[in-house]
Amino acid sequence: MGSEKNTPPEQQAELRNRADRVFLEHEDFIRSVIRFAIQNPSDWDDFYQELYLSFVLDPPTEEILKPRNFFYHLVFKRAGDWYRNQSRRRKVLQKFYRQAQIDPKQKETESIVSEREEIAVFFRRVQESLQTNEGRAILYRYKDHYSLKETALKLGVKPETAARYICSGLKKLREMFYKKEG
Repeated sequence: MGSEKNTPPEQQAELRNRADRVFLEHEDFIRSVIRFAIQNPSDWDDFYQELYLSFVLDPPTEEILKPRNFFYHLVFKRAGDWYRNQSRRRKVLQKFYRQAQIDPKQKETESIVSEREEIAVFFRRVQESLQTNEGRAILYRYKDHYSLKETALKLGVKPETAARYICSGLKKLREMFYKKEG
């Protein structure tokens, strides 16, 4: 897509506005392609929201000459990434589910304990570092495994706003962890 690093801030705002208009203008077409590319109907809205955010946050710098072709290819490219991420996430969740099913009398290995501790520490850091809606949104989405719509309902905002909270919160966490490690 675009390269915001080389674009002045005033042009970035104009690119985002133009991207927003183009995306919303072709919303029906995009949603129909999503229904074709993504098999699970419960994932359609989440995929649409992520696609929308990525498109508006990193808009193309050139004018889109054939928007339907552009969006068709964009949706199918992102659908492949979506399935890989969902598959990876599902494997991790299954691993944690299997670990949780271990007989309490059976002694847990050090690796299982350390993974659980790391996860607990991470969520504790989220709570301590992000005292705002961003932190609550991340916890609802990833700790409590709420969908984007459920997260938005818990926060009392629209799903788009909840998605923005999650994105900005994760960005702040990355910056915070990068500063500590760097």
